[in-house]
Amino acid sequence: IGGSRELIKDGENGFLIKVGDEEELLNKMIIIHNDKILREKFSNKSKEIKKLLSVEKIADQYISLINEVYIGGKNVS
Repeated sequence: IGGSRELIKDGENGFLIKVGDEEELLNKMIIIHNDKILREKFSNKSKEIKKLLSVEKIADQYISLINEVYIGGKNVS
């Protein structure tokens, strides 16, 4: 399982397609091309994903983890 499956909910904020399945990829591209409402839905949902993956958000998570490990290590001593 890769990162895509953690972020993309099939049909809700994108489509998940098996690697190498060119026919399914084409079908999903046609669906998106023909469905303006679906395109807008996926677009809006992608903005939510972008917020989750912002540099600031990820950096804060790393800093919190480092502080937790460091502080946790100091408390054990």
